[in-house]
Amino acid sequence: MLLIASLAALYHGIKFDDELNRGFGLIFVFINLYTRFVEYFWEGTHKALFFAVLAASFWFFGTRAEKIYRIGQRPRTVETESE
Repeated sequence: MLLIASLAALYHGIKFDDELNRGFGLIFVFINLYTRFVEYFWEGTHKALFFAVLAASFWFFGTRAEKIYRIGQRPRTVETESE
């Protein structure tokens, strides 16, 4: 049910260019996917492999989020001292 609501919010956000709904929809889709990953693979997977896949996915999404965050910021300028 959460996945359906998340996808509906994501669809609404994309269709009507609503940044808030799009953001919440995406966040809760990822939360749902991570929850399902833990549900289905916790028992049958070796724990080192389980956490390696989890860490790799966090790294992947974290680097993408940083790139998106940096797009909205102004570039830094280096101030030089004049004598």
